[in-house]
Amino acid sequence: MKRIVIVIPCFNEAERVPAVVDELSTQIDALDQVEVLLVDDGSTDGTLAVLRELHERYSFVRYLSFTRNFGKEAAMLAGVNWACRRNAAMLIMDADGQHPPAIARKMIESFQCGATHVVAQRGRADESRSRRILARVAYGALGRLVQVQLVNGQGDFRLLSCDLVAALSGMPERNRFSKGLYSWLGPPDEVIEFDPPADLELRRSRWSLRSLLDYSIDGVTSFNDRPLRLILLTGLAVGVASVAYLAFMLIAIWRNGVEAPGYVTIIFGVTMLGSLQLISLGVMGEYIGRILGEVKDRPSYLIREETDNR
Repeated sequence: MKRIVIVIPCFNEAERVPAVVDELSTQIDALDQVEVLLVDDGSTDGTLAVLRELHERYSFVRYLSFTRNFGKEAAMLAGVNWACRRNAAMLIMDADGQHPPAIARKMIESFQCGATHVVAQRGRADESRSRRILARVAYGALGRLVQVQLVNGQGDFRLLSCDLVAALSGMPERNRFSKGLYSWLGPPDEVIEFDPPADLELRRSRWSLRSLLDYSIDGVTSFNDRPLRLILLTGLAVGVASVAYLAFMLIAIWRNGVEAPGYVTIIFGVTMLGSLQLISLGVMGEYIGRILGEVKDRPSYLIREETDNR
Protein backbone atom coordinates (compact mmCIF):
# COMPACT_ATOMS: atom_id res chain seq x y z
CA MET A 1 0.00 0.00 0.00
CA LYS A 2 1.15 3.53 -0.78
CA ARG A 3 2.03 5.73 2.15
CA ILE A 4 -0.64 8.22 3.26
CA VAL A 5 -0.45 11.09 5.75
CA ILE A 6 -3.73 12.36 7.21
CA VAL A 7 -3.17 16.03 8.09
CA ILE A 8 -5.43 17.58 10.75
CA PRO A 9 -4.87 21.29 11.53
CA CYS A 10 -5.82 22.12 15.14
CA PHE A 11 -6.47 25.47 16.75
CA ASN A 12 -7.93 25.37 20.26
CA GLU A 13 -9.40 21.91 19.67
CA ALA A 14 -8.40 20.27 22.97
CA GLU A 15 -11.98 19.12 23.57
CA ARG A 16 -12.82 17.83 20.13
CA VAL A 17 -9.68 16.45 18.51
CA PRO A 18 -9.45 13.32 20.77
CA ALA A 19 -12.89 12.17 19.63
CA VAL A 20 -11.91 12.71 16.00
CA VAL A 21 -8.69 10.72 16.37
CA ASP A 22 -10.44 7.95 18.33
CA GLU A 23 -13.08 7.61 15.62
CA LEU A 24 -10.45 7.82 12.91
CA SER A 25 -8.44 5.03 14.55
CA THR A 26 -11.36 2.61 14.04
CA GLN A 27 -11.31 3.39 10.33
CA ILE A 28 -7.57 3.09 9.65
CA ASP A 29 -6.59 0.52 12.29
CA ALA A 30 -6.30 -2.27 9.72
CA LEU A 31 -4.49 -0.11 7.15
CA ASP A 32 -0.72 -0.11 6.82
CA GLN A 33 1.41 2.89 5.85
CA VAL A 34 -1.13 5.41 7.17
CA GLU A 35 -0.19 7.99 9.76
CA VAL A 36 -1.95 11.00 11.25
CA LEU A 37 -0.20 14.36 11.55
CA LEU A 38 -1.80 16.77 14.03
CA VAL A 39 -0.69 20.37 13.47
CA ASP A 40 -1.10 22.66 16.49
CA ASP A 41 -1.55 26.15 15.09
CA GLY A 42 -0.45 28.04 18.21
CA SER A 43 -3.38 26.94 20.40
CA THR A 44 -3.88 28.48 23.84
CA ASP A 45 -6.27 25.94 25.38
CA GLY A 46 -3.93 23.02 26.04
CA THR A 47 -4.25 21.44 22.62
CA LEU A 48 -0.52 20.69 22.51
CA ALA A 49 -0.72 18.61 25.69
CA VAL A 50 -3.62 16.66 24.17
CA LEU A 51 -1.59 16.02 21.01
CA ARG A 52 1.27 14.67 23.11
CA GLU A 53 -1.14 12.28 24.84
CA LEU A 54 -2.57 11.12 21.51
CA HIS A 55 0.96 10.52 20.24
CA GLU A 56 1.67 8.33 23.25
CA ARG A 57 -1.63 6.46 22.88
CA TYR A 58 -1.53 5.76 19.14
CA SER A 59 1.55 4.61 17.27
CA PHE A 60 0.34 6.18 14.01
CA VAL A 61 -0.09 9.70 15.45
CA ARG A 62 2.55 12.39 14.89
CA TYR A 63 2.31 16.06 15.77
CA LEU A 64 4.01 19.38 15.35
CA SER A 65 3.35 22.70 17.09
CA PHE A 66 3.82 26.27 15.83
CA THR A 67 5.37 29.03 17.90
CA ARG A 68 2.16 31.07 17.44
CA ASN A 69 -1.04 31.11 15.44
CA PHE A 70 -0.07 31.33 11.76
CA GLY A 71 -3.49 30.38 10.36
CA LYS A 72 -5.03 27.29 8.81
CA GLU A 73 -3.31 27.83 5.46
CA ALA A 74 0.09 27.68 7.17
CA ALA A 75 -0.96 24.56 9.10
CA MET A 76 -2.01 22.84 5.88
CA LEU A 77 1.25 23.90 4.21
CA ALA A 78 3.18 22.31 7.08
CA GLY A 79 1.26 19.09 6.42
CA VAL A 80 2.00 19.35 2.71
CA ASN A 81 5.72 19.75 3.37
CA TRP A 82 5.69 16.88 5.90
CA ALA A 83 3.99 14.52 3.42
CA CYS A 84 6.30 15.64 0.61
CA ARG A 85 9.41 14.84 2.64
CA ARG A 86 8.03 11.36 3.26
CA ASN A 87 7.03 10.88 -0.39
CA ALA A 88 3.48 10.20 0.75
CA ALA A 89 -0.02 11.01 -0.38
CA MET A 90 -1.94 13.44 1.82
CA LEU A 91 -5.49 13.56 3.13
CA ILE A 92 -6.62 16.79 4.82
CA MET A 93 -9.50 16.91 7.29
CA ASP A 94 -10.70 19.25 10.04
CA ALA A 95 -10.33 18.69 13.78
CA ASP A 96 -13.78 20.03 14.66
CA GLY A 97 -15.69 16.90 13.65
CA GLN A 98 -17.18 18.36 10.47
CA HIS A 99 -15.40 15.75 8.35
CA PRO A 100 -16.48 12.15 9.12
CA PRO A 101 -13.61 9.65 9.44
CA ALA A 102 -15.76 7.07 7.63
CA ILE A 103 -15.61 9.27 4.54
CA ALA A 104 -11.84 9.51 4.95
CA ARG A 105 -11.72 5.69 4.79
CA LYS A 106 -13.69 5.75 1.52
CA MET A 107 -11.28 8.32 0.10
CA ILE A 108 -8.32 6.13 1.00
CA GLU A 109 -9.99 3.15 -0.65
CA SER A 110 -10.51 5.20 -3.82
CA PHE A 111 -6.85 6.16 -3.74
CA GLN A 112 -5.87 2.52 -3.39
CA CYS A 113 -7.93 1.77 -6.50
CA GLY A 114 -5.90 4.26 -8.54
CA ALA A 115 -7.43 7.70 -7.98
CA THR A 116 -4.91 10.52 -7.58
CA HIS A 117 -7.25 13.33 -6.46
CA VAL A 118 -10.32 12.51 -4.37
CA VAL A 119 -12.65 15.22 -3.02
CA ALA A 120 -15.37 14.93 -0.39
CA GLN A 121 -18.26 17.27 -1.23
CA ARG A 122 -20.35 18.39 1.70
CA GLY A 123 -24.11 18.83 1.66
CA ARG A 124 -25.58 21.87 3.39
CA ALA A 125 -28.87 20.46 4.69
CA ASP A 126 -27.79 21.12 8.29
CA GLU A 127 -27.17 24.83 7.73
CA SER A 128 -29.69 27.61 8.09
CA ARG A 129 -31.39 28.95 5.00
CA SER A 130 -29.58 32.26 5.26
CA ARG A 131 -26.17 30.55 5.46
CA ARG A 132 -27.00 28.33 2.48
CA ILE A 133 -28.01 31.36 0.45
CA LEU A 134 -24.87 33.20 1.52
CA ALA A 135 -22.68 30.24 0.52
CA ARG A 136 -24.43 30.00 -2.86
CA VAL A 137 -23.97 33.71 -3.50
CA ALA A 138 -20.35 33.68 -2.32
CA TYR A 139 -19.36 30.72 -4.50
CA GLY A 140 -21.28 32.18 -7.43
CA ALA A 141 -19.46 35.50 -7.12
CA LEU A 142 -16.08 33.87 -6.60
CA GLY A 143 -16.68 31.57 -9.55
CA ARG A 144 -17.10 34.61 -11.80
CA LEU A 145 -14.16 36.51 -10.36
CA VAL A 146 -11.37 34.00 -9.80
CA GLN A 147 -9.61 32.35 -12.70
CA VAL A 148 -9.99 28.79 -11.40
CA GLN A 149 -13.11 26.69 -10.89
CA LEU A 150 -14.59 26.54 -7.37
CA VAL A 151 -17.43 24.20 -6.44
CA ASN A 152 -19.84 24.86 -3.58
CA GLY A 153 -19.31 22.22 -0.89
CA GLN A 154 -15.82 21.19 -2.01
CA GLY A 155 -13.24 22.41 0.47
CA ASP A 156 -10.04 21.15 2.08
CA PHE A 157 -11.41 17.65 2.80
CA ARG A 158 -9.59 15.83 0.00
CA LEU A 159 -6.85 13.33 -0.78
CA LEU A 160 -3.93 14.12 -3.09
CA SER A 161 -1.33 11.76 -4.53
CA CYS A 162 2.35 12.19 -3.72
CA ASP A 163 2.96 13.84 -7.11
CA LEU A 164 0.26 16.45 -6.46
CA VAL A 165 1.58 16.95 -2.92
CA ALA A 166 5.05 17.59 -4.34
CA ALA A 167 3.56 20.14 -6.74
CA LEU A 168 1.82 21.95 -3.88
CA SER A 169 4.95 21.92 -1.77
CA GLY A 170 6.92 23.46 -4.62
CA MET A 171 4.61 26.47 -4.97
CA PRO A 172 6.48 29.40 -3.41
CA GLU A 173 3.65 31.82 -2.67
CA ARG A 174 2.99 32.73 0.95
CA ASN A 175 -0.47 34.28 0.55
CA ARG A 176 -2.04 30.92 -0.12
CA PHE A 177 -5.62 30.14 -1.09
CA SER A 178 -5.77 26.36 -0.99
CA LYS A 179 -9.13 25.96 -2.74
CA GLY A 180 -7.68 27.80 -5.71
CA LEU A 181 -4.45 25.79 -5.60
CA TYR A 182 -6.39 22.51 -5.57
CA SER A 183 -8.41 23.63 -8.58
CA TRP A 184 -5.24 24.78 -10.33
CA LEU A 185 -3.89 21.23 -10.03
CA GLY A 186 -6.82 19.97 -12.09
CA PRO A 187 -10.26 18.44 -11.54
CA PRO A 188 -10.62 15.53 -9.09
CA ASP A 189 -10.79 11.95 -10.25
CA GLU A 190 -13.63 11.17 -7.88
CA VAL A 191 -16.10 13.17 -5.77
CA ILE A 192 -17.64 11.57 -2.67
CA GLU A 193 -20.71 13.31 -1.33
CA PHE A 194 -21.43 13.33 2.39
CA ASP A 195 -23.67 14.97 4.96
CA PRO A 196 -22.18 16.56 8.09
CA PRO A 197 -22.51 14.66 11.38
CA ALA A 198 -25.83 14.82 13.17
CA ASP A 199 -24.35 16.10 16.47
CA LEU A 200 -24.33 19.73 15.40
CA GLU A 201 -23.81 21.13 18.91
CA LEU A 202 -20.54 19.27 19.35
CA ARG A 203 -19.41 19.52 15.74
CA ARG A 204 -20.44 23.09 14.91
CA SER A 205 -18.10 24.89 12.55
CA ARG A 206 -16.16 27.83 14.01
CA TRP A 207 -16.04 29.76 10.77
CA SER A 208 -17.80 33.10 11.25
CA LEU A 209 -19.26 35.28 8.52
CA ARG A 210 -16.31 37.63 8.91
CA SER A 211 -13.87 34.74 8.47
CA LEU A 212 -15.70 33.63 5.34
CA LEU A 213 -15.61 37.19 3.97
CA ASP A 214 -11.87 37.52 4.65
CA TYR A 215 -11.26 34.13 3.04
CA SER A 216 -13.26 35.18 -0.04
CA ILE A 217 -11.17 38.34 -0.40
CA ASP A 218 -8.01 36.24 -0.16
CA GLY A 219 -9.35 34.00 -2.91
CA VAL A 220 -10.15 36.91 -5.21
CA THR A 221 -6.77 38.57 -4.81
CA SER A 222 -4.75 35.34 -4.88
CA PHE A 223 -6.21 33.87 -8.06
CA ASN A 224 -7.45 36.83 -10.01
CA ASP A 225 -6.20 40.01 -11.62
CA ARG A 226 -9.60 40.97 -13.01
CA PRO A 227 -10.29 43.64 -10.35
CA LEU A 228 -7.30 45.57 -11.68
CA ARG A 229 -8.67 45.30 -15.20
CA LEU A 230 -12.11 46.29 -13.89
CA ILE A 231 -10.62 49.43 -12.34
CA LEU A 232 -9.06 50.36 -15.70
CA LEU A 233 -12.30 49.78 -17.60
CA THR A 234 -14.33 51.67 -14.99
CA GLY A 235 -11.92 54.60 -15.19
CA LEU A 236 -12.21 54.66 -18.98
CA ALA A 237 -16.02 54.50 -18.77
CA VAL A 238 -16.14 57.34 -16.25
CA GLY A 239 -13.79 59.38 -18.44
CA VAL A 240 -15.98 58.86 -21.52
CA ALA A 241 -19.10 59.71 -19.50
CA SER A 242 -17.42 62.87 -18.18
CA VAL A 243 -16.50 64.02 -21.69
CA ALA A 244 -20.03 63.29 -22.91
CA TYR A 245 -21.50 65.22 -19.96
CA LEU A 246 -19.16 68.14 -20.67
CA ALA A 247 -20.27 68.17 -24.31
CA PHE A 248 -23.90 68.12 -23.21
CA MET A 249 -23.34 71.05 -20.87
CA LEU A 250 -21.56 73.08 -23.60
CA ILE A 251 -24.44 72.52 -25.97
CA ALA A 252 -26.92 73.52 -23.26
CA ILE A 253 -24.95 76.71 -22.56
CA TRP A 254 -24.75 77.50 -26.29
CA ARG A 255 -28.54 77.12 -26.62
CA ASN A 256 -29.83 78.51 -23.32
CA GLY A 257 -27.03 80.60 -21.93
CA VAL A 258 -25.26 80.17 -18.62
CA GLU A 259 -27.42 78.84 -15.79
CA ALA A 260 -26.65 78.28 -12.11
CA PRO A 261 -25.12 74.82 -11.64
CA GLY A 262 -27.32 72.24 -9.95
CA TYR A 263 -26.45 71.33 -6.40
CA VAL A 264 -27.55 67.70 -6.81
CA THR A 265 -25.44 67.25 -9.94
CA ILE A 266 -22.33 68.53 -8.22
CA ILE A 267 -22.80 66.41 -5.13
CA PHE A 268 -23.51 63.33 -7.22
CA GLY A 269 -20.42 63.86 -9.34
CA VAL A 270 -18.16 64.44 -6.35
CA THR A 271 -19.41 61.47 -4.36
CA MET A 272 -19.35 59.12 -7.37
CA LEU A 273 -15.80 59.99 -8.33
CA GLY A 274 -14.70 59.92 -4.68
CA SER A 275 -16.18 56.45 -4.24
CA LEU A 276 -14.46 55.19 -7.38
CA GLN A 277 -11.15 56.54 -6.15
CA LEU A 278 -11.48 54.92 -2.72
CA ILE A 279 -12.54 51.58 -4.21
CA SER A 280 -9.64 51.70 -6.66
CA LEU A 281 -7.16 52.50 -3.92
CA GLY A 282 -8.56 49.69 -1.75
CA VAL A 283 -8.28 47.08 -4.50
CA MET A 284 -4.77 48.13 -5.43
CA GLY A 285 -3.85 48.21 -1.74
CA GLU A 286 -4.91 44.56 -1.36
CA TYR A 287 -2.61 43.53 -4.20
CA ILE A 288 0.28 45.72 -3.05
CA GLY A 289 -0.03 44.31 0.48
CA ARG A 290 0.27 40.78 -0.85
CA ILE A 291 3.24 41.74 -3.01
CA LEU A 292 4.90 43.15 0.10
CA GLY A 293 4.32 39.87 1.93
CA GLU A 294 5.85 37.89 -0.92
CA VAL A 295 8.98 40.01 -1.34
CA LYS A 296 9.73 39.87 2.39
CA ASP A 297 10.29 36.14 1.88
CA ARG A 298 9.52 35.25 5.49
CA PRO A 299 8.77 31.61 6.36
CA SER A 300 5.09 30.70 6.39
CA TYR A 301 5.40 29.18 9.87
CA LEU A 302 7.85 28.39 12.67
CA ILE A 303 7.82 25.03 14.46
CA ARG A 304 8.31 24.98 18.22
CA GLU A 305 7.98 21.25 18.79
CA GLU A 306 7.48 18.15 16.66
CA THR A 307 7.82 14.42 16.76
CA ASP A 308 10.57 12.67 14.86
CA ASN A 309 10.27 12.92 11.10
CA ARG A 310 11.87 9.66 10.11
